[in-house]
Amino acid sequence: ELTRVGAPLLGTGGEVKSLAFSPDGSMLATSAFGNVITLWDVDSRSRLYSDQTERDNAFRGWPGLDFSPDGRTLAVTFESGVRLVDVTTGASLREIGAGRGDPSFSSDGTMIATALGFGGGAVVRDVATGASTATVDALPGDGQSDWTVALSPDVRTLAVGGTTRLVRLVDVRTGKLLHELDLAGTGAFSLGFSPDGRTLAWGDGAGVVL
Repeated sequence: ELTRVGAPLLGTGGEVKSLAFSPDGSMLATSAFGNVITLWDVDSRSRLYSDQTERDNAFRGWPGLDFSPDGRTLAVTFESGVRLVDVTTGASLREIGAGRGDPSFSSDGTMIATALGFGGGAVVRDVATGASTATVDALPGDGQSDWTVALSPDVRTLAVGGTTRLVRLVDVRTGKLLHELDLAGTGAFSLGFSPDGRTLAWGDGAGVVL
């Protein structure tokens, strides 16, 4: 049985669709419909900042989130691209290319992976330069979309999922397809590796599967 810890965090600006804890657990980032990003101090339950950007863009989802391993940077996937935000000041540092859904930093913070949304595919980029270091092509067929990625802790494998029943495991260095996992369900909307890299969890329309 789950027990609620402390008071709820209110004032998120809308229905929360994505969450990310900082590596040390001291901060929680949320994103909501309407492109609202909020950063919270977990212990005090206080809002560190809240930002609504890209108000004029056509809505096609909600921003995805991931903290860098050192907890200093928050990656946010907006309509215009992947934005890197300084968590201390809330200032936008730079944008490094297209991406949809929750991004995934490498364990050393030097690379970041993102799905490409409508049309499918995924990309891994160098955080410092924004240059692409690996790409994953879309699956053949109409209406294929990729919305979630996860980099393994050893940064050798990228998991890619979306609206199809397949999750693809790709070698980051060569781009070679290593394995396809048939979910036999509604697709994958979130992915995550265990710390030892031996287990992959995914979330679909029916729940969470290991």
